[in-house]
Amino acid sequence: MATRALFVTDASGVLRGSVNDFPKFINADNPALEKILNGKKDMVFIGSIYNDLKSDSPLVQFAFPIVGKRNKPIGVLFHIFSAKELFSSSIEPITFGDTGHVMLIDSKGVVIDCPILPTGFQLADPFLVQSVTRPNPNWVKIQGDGHVGEELSIIGFSPLEQTRKITSYATENDWYTFAWQASDELFAPMKKLFFWIAIAAVVSVLLIGVMAAKKIVQPIRRLQNAAARIGKGEKVGVLKIKTGDEIEALADEVNSMNELLQQSFSGLENQVLKKAEEFRYLKEYTDSILMSVPDAVVIFDPDLKIEYSNVAFENIVEKGVESLSGKSLLNLGLYPIGPWQTLYDVLKKDFENVKPSSTKTLDDRPIECYTAKDPLAPKESSSLQNMQRTIKLDHKIFAYKVFDLVIQEGSEKHIGLLLRDVTEEVDLHDQLTLADKLSGLGTLTAGIAHELNNPLVSIMGFTEVILDEKDPEKIKKYAKKVFDRSKDMASVILNMSGYIRAPSTADKKEVDINERIDAAIEIAILATYSDDIHLEFFFHPFHPYLQSRKRFNRFF
Repeated sequence: MATRALFVTDASGVLRGSVNDFPKFINADNPALEKILNGKKDMVFIGSIYNDLKSDSPLVQFAFPIVGKRNKPIGVLFHIFSAKELFSSSIEPITFGDTGHVMLIDSKGVVIDCPILPTGFQLADPFLVQSVTRPNPNWVKIQGDGHVGEELSIIGFSPLEQTRKITSYATENDWYTFAWQASDELFAPMKKLFFWIAIAAVVSVLLIGVMAAKKIVQPIRRLQNAAARIGKGEKVGVLKIKTGDEIEALADEVNSMNELLQQSFSGLENQVLKKAEEFRYLKEYTDSILMSVPDAVVIFDPDLKIEYSNVAFENIVEKGVESLSGKSLLNLGLYPIGPWQTLYDVLKKDFENVKPSSTKTLDDRPIECYTAKDPLAPKESSSLQNMQRTIKLDHKIFAYKVFDLVIQEGSEKHIGLLLRDVTEEVDLHDQLTLADKLSGLGTLTAGIAHELNNPLVSIMGFTEVILDEKDPEKIKKYAKKVFDRSKDMASVILNMSGYIRAPSTADKKEVDINERIDAAIEIAILATYSDDIHLEFFFHPFHPYLQSRKRFNRFF
């Protein structure tokens, strides 16, 4: 069997299906891929003869486009044959005389099929190659026979007209038939040859019309039409050509090829239907998810017209999907128009600033890709932290976020809008803010009470002692302490009247720690209301500290 590989790739050259393990997984470097994707929708690629490490014979490649719903190629069907096996049954049976035969070559002089020379053999004489690869069929007299011989030869050649239309675009390498017969056999029976030529000429005049129409022209035309229909992917019945010659053999080969292609297309069609069914299910599944989420989701096309919206958004604008599709936010008749104008301006600005998020490479060729961001993915923080921008629509507050996405590789950019009702969250946030302020006010009040309570206790203690004391010196001493504590209270009130005054070195003085401890103990003794306590003090000398005196008082 001539087939070496039959496989399908997508538009990026990634293998999607194969009948064997012959093809590579990545086929982006295959020249047929670029030609098919950039050519017409009915473009067919026929490659040049090449050698492959996996094969023990030269190969030839055929490629056909797989067209999607938009009449654009979405993949390529590759059919790789052994060149020798594919063409030998059609070329090698064509013989005349003992040595006369036909071989198939390309415009570079590479043998595609020949009964004598191996496939892939390069004709060494460039002048001979140039002579037999001209645009029109002809005969040439040339020194050399193309089979390593150097004798004078008459060689007939003809380009394959229909195949040229494909190979010229695909590889710029045309195919030619090369007819050759040994010179000895060709020129020896000259008299007999002329006699038969004369008879053939007479007979030809009588029969050429009938025979040409019946055995040559009509069968070839039927083959031509069948090949054209097969190339377009149409279903062609079995060709019944009974000419008893090479044309009949060629028709049998076309029938065999057509049967193989029909089987291949049948399996491929089933796969396409299965994938289409999977895609339809995934689309319905995704739509059901988007329809069930509480957040409003809207997707816009490059003209900022609504392409998709879920039920939550339809409930916000109180319009059905038929009234929304294909319209911008400004053409929905929504009032007041101000908030919707704001959203439209944000979408327009964000769409203009969309940048490719990453760049991938495939065989050293950069491919720009866009990362589609999922607006419904769970976030680590709350709605108000992730969606900082809010807008008021119809007495409700919505947090909104704009995200960019690409529907499929190579398509135009789209942009989406996510709206989340945060009215209750905003109200709760305001309540929490108020409670926080009240809590802070309570803390501030408690601090003020504490700051005033310390000197006030001292004033009350010294005042009670003064009421019972008879010694004027002690009364004066205690009165001074009352005055000092009153100054401390006045200082606290003065600081609070300015709310907060940053500490400065001007309030710091040298403080004797032992003297402050003595004053604190004296206040403690006064608080006991007892005169039978006697303390002896033994203070270790300390260096004075540069610090606020009031802080030491509060500490002790």
